[in-house]
Amino acid sequence: MGDVKLIAAICPRCGANLNIPDDLDKAHCMYCGTQILVHDIGIERKVECKVCDGYGKVDICKACGGTGQCTWSSRSPGVLINGIPITSYRSHCDEGTCSACHGTGRHILLPCPACEGSGKCPRCLGTGKCLACRGIGTTPNQNGDEQCRACNGTGTVDSDSTKRP
Repeated sequence: MGDVKLIAAICPRCGANLNIPDDLDKAHCMYCGTQILVHDIGIERKVECKVCDGYGKVDICKACGGTGQCTWSSRSPGVLINGIPITSYRSHCDEGTCSACHGTGRHILLPCPACEGSGKCPRCLGTGKCLACRGIGTTPNQNGDEQCRACNGTGTVDSDSTKRP
């Protein structure tokens, strides 16, 4: 076995200076963890797809049914707040705001019991996006039923398109 040579490289995601052994097929940046593919000619400017985690396959998100939208909803049979009876209410995420108070954070003269006065959806904290899939509508799965649209099933993408929505 010959001497291993190091290839001087720059991480395509975080820009860190790296020294990668030339006998590897792939390596990971020691600073940000990005997967880097190594070839005889040097570094290919492709990194692991963050939508499918490099699997190339995804499943429809079970939390949001593939919509990417927050699905929080709440129903209260009626509450007492500071000894004041508040009638029952229903609330759901309305593009990141609490539907019970319409984003005001107030219910009558008191803080909204559904969002605890924030006016924002208590699950997604105002983003309106499903937390399970981060608003993408799919979740990574190596045995998934669908091909990842972000990487076309390859598991890698160009380094300039690695930001996850």
